[in-house]
Amino acid sequence: MKKKVEALTKWLKKNTVSSFGLVNLRHYWGIRSIYAYLDIRTSCKSLGHSQAIHTKTYNSTYEEIDVIEGAKRL
Repeated sequence: MKKKVEALTKWLKKNTVSSFGLVNLRHYWGIRSIYAYLDIRTSCKSLGHSQAIHTKTYNSTYEEIDVIEGAKRL
């Protein structure tokens, strides 16, 4: 697995304009999983952390979704 990660990191550095890396890709996936209403247990498992860490890390995204959903109900 480590060789695959290193190869992808090398490819990203060579083929992207910005400093986009695997951490950014992983974080983006975490945010997109929330917008897709993916079950939190599935998101946590795929990202490799606990529900507590997931909620702490992505709390602002959950709050943003709550605001959007609340506005739709008005």
